[in-house]
Amino acid sequence: MRYPDPLDLTRDPIVVFTPPSVGTPDRVARYHAALEWLIRRGVPFVLITQADGGEASETHENQKARAMWFKSNLEALAQVCRGFIYVEADDTKRAMWEARAQAMAKAFPVPMVIAPEMEQANAQAHELLSAPASATNG
Repeated sequence: MRYPDPLDLTRDPIVVFTPPSVGTPDRVARYHAALEWLIRRGVPFVLITQADGGEASETHENQKARAMWFKSNLEALAQVCRGFIYVEADDTKRAMWEARAQAMAKAFPVPMVIAPEMEQANAQAHELLSAPASATNG
């Protein structure tokens, strides 16, 4: 089974996601297609991505499409995703991402972790994968 291009499965079940740049045609559709592929696959995973903050630069239509997708697919995603890990080296930006993750925690049943670098992100991914599913996503 071929996986979508934004996904790197070389460390599966740790999945590294490199989204297309803001402004790339079909950016949000490709993002959703990658998540849908992971859901259909049915194998527990942790997704690691750079905390680029590009969502704020997206068009209102793309932001709305992303919100609607998560509203429709969050339960299915939570069945297989053990966590989202965002990598952000800058202390100030990392603090902003950590506040965002805390604010979303009640509505978003998949743990969001903010790591300062990829090595720590990988270690945290292993921790999330080794925890019982109920401990990571209820």
